[in-house]
Amino acid sequence: MEIQSCIYKNWQLTWRSALQKPALRQGILRHYLQNALACLAKAAARPTSLTYFKVDPQTLIELQLTFCGPQKIKTLNRKFRGEDRVTDVLSFPTQRPFAWRQKRYALPVLAWGDVVICLAQAQRQARQHQRTLEQEVLYLFLHSWLHLYGLDHQTPAQTKKMFWQQDQLYARILKARPHR
Repeated sequence: MEIQSCIYKNWQLTWRSALQKPALRQGILRHYLQNALACLAKAAARPTSLTYFKVDPQTLIELQLTFCGPQKIKTLNRKFRGEDRVTDVLSFPTQRPFAWRQKRYALPVLAWGDVVICLAQAQRQARQHQRTLEQEVLYLFLHSWLHLYGLDHQTPAQTKKMFWQQDQLYARILKARPHR
């Protein structure tokens, strides 16, 4: 799969696959991710919706999404979390600003973070949750985005808050018309 991307206002999401033939339907995935990007950008612009920090609308926000297989995600999980097992999704926050120059002007850029999704694990979970693979990828992407945004699920209260947010965003995105 070649590198693909979608943009909503000052948010850019780029995704690629480390797999030879990912089982994703690209049109449907693009629709979900474009709607997700619009929804997340709107949420980040309102300091009351997710109160960790507000994103400056004059800053370009970059997110990276990579699809991989079980061995790669197991290696990453062991290296970065100390868990020697396959997982569905990993988040790697960067959130460090840097300057980006294009032609004659500079635009501040915030590298928000990287998301890695194991497609084999997502496929198993899609069957368990009676979702399409693209819907499960969307759900995992939202979960990871909330981690990048600062939410966690280490305590029961955190878990309740994070999964409530994830479910709300997921339902809103599935109902949304495409954002172009």
